[in-house]
Amino acid sequence: MGDKAGKYAALSHCRGTCRAFLTRKADLGDRKRGFTMTDLPATFRDAVRVARSLDIPYLWIDSLCILQGDLDDWEIESAKMAGVYENATLVVAAVNAADDGEGFLKERKRHYPPVNIKSTSGHMARVFIQPAFIADTSYPPLHNRAWTLQESYLGTRKVLFNSLDLQWQCRQAMWFELGKENRQIGNSLQDVLPKRLENGGISYQGWYFTVQSYTTRAITYESDKLPALSALAQRVAQHSKDTYLAGIWERDIAKGLL
Repeated sequence: MGDKAGKYAALSHCRGTCRAFLTRKADLGDRKRGFTMTDLPATFRDAVRVARSLDIPYLWIDSLCILQGDLDDWEIESAKMAGVYENATLVVAAVNAADDGEGFLKERKRHYPPVNIKSTSGHMARVFIQPAFIADTSYPPLHNRAWTLQESYLGTRKVLFNSLDLQWQCRQAMWFELGKENRQIGNSLQDVLPKRLENGGISYQGWYFTVQSYTTRAITYESDKLPALSALAQRVAQHSKDTYLAGIWERDIAKGLL
């Protein structure tokens, strides 16, 4: 897992203050022996339910699959982070759960009341009338966490559990519960990669825009500021054949230092 595509889901979540079920070196033996659903916090349980309902046999969760508090394991596993999300069958995003104890499979807000109608055959039905696209004006917890930015960009297929609706995304389109929405996604890897200009130069505008968004997000440890963006930087470096210098690019160093 990590450098090869596989049939597994990866969870994108906010840990929050919940420390109910982590994997530390002392817990490794217990984790290998197995555990039950009731041992898991609500967000993990919901992610398991989603994976099972889609016949995805494995689920990757960072705080379970990386030894917590072990710097050696962290250095090894964090280097694989880009591959974990890119190669996942599906990234499950718990968008509105601020804490792993909250869960995300809940009754959603309904901004439009149901309407009872009678069909031409005389059968009664209840329908909800609402726009094809609903913009949630609040800033959900998942979009405020620094680590989840690269998870969002690197995932090739994502299902987002919002407070208002369910969304499916891939690198070409976005689907809402009421149908396909053909518009620019805005959080695809293609948006970050450098663009070749007509004069032969390269524009890193997408990267700088992404970094600007990244700087508005919260991060627990100051030492994680560069690692939390490193997986995305790896992919940009591979595409551009440029050298990454702690947030800026060698071929664009003058602009990067501004």
